[in-house]
Amino acid sequence: MKKAVIVLRRSTGTQDVSLSAQEADCRQICKDNGWAVKSVHQDTASGSAPVSKRPGLMTALQDLKRGEVLVARSASRLSRDLSTHLAIEDEVKRKRAAIFFVDGGLSDDDPQRVLMRTIRAAFNSYELALMSFRTKSALNKLRREGRALGSPSRCRYGFSLSDDGKNLVENPEETIVVRRVWNLHLVGVGGLKISEVLAAEGYKTRKGKPFHFSGIYRMINMLKSNPELYSFIKAA
Repeated sequence: MKKAVIVLRRSTGTQDVSLSAQEADCRQICKDNGWAVKSVHQDTASGSAPVSKRPGLMTALQDLKRGEVLVARSASRLSRDLSTHLAIEDEVKRKRAAIFFVDGGLSDDDPQRVLMRTIRAAFNSYELALMSFRTKSALNKLRREGRALGSPSRCRYGFSLSDDGKNLVENPEETIVVRRVWNLHLVGVGGLKISEVLAAEGYKTRKGKPFHFSGIYRMINMLKSNPELYSFIKAA
């Protein structure tokens, strides 16, 4: 019998659907499909809240195993934030599990949702490319004018400013992390799992905090859109 992991979310506002009503709907759909409810996880948080502030969702994703189904009343119960929602779907797909919405069925079966994901992914790629172009143009302009490139804390991860503040140089400690993230990505490890691996190995951000999986995805996208800048990741 297929197992299901139920995710519930209620906003802090009083007009939102109650957790009990969501759970009842999710349990009914599991019963209708012959799925055994493995666990139920809940949060009271805004739909735009990051996964790091939703312990229920984090536990659900950790609990979800291959062949199981993540069940929610609707897509908005997972997240209303686009990047977070897509990251959740990527993590579920990496685990070879599925997502089922009470109001829409399997997420991959809805043509409109598939189309929206494709459009969103294309827009995100365009936005990243545009950001990269603007950043490179700005850096080149500063170099031509002989001006400093900014404070070290604002450099791209993996780099530091040279002593004269005019050039980017590789940061040996950070390049280890960047290369680790890239190598894990190449073998199919998702952002959430990569953040767990980095935490287990003791790696932290510049601010001394654990890496969040949304930040991992941003790093991977930056590596993809700036292959020349991050050529060192191919080194052994």
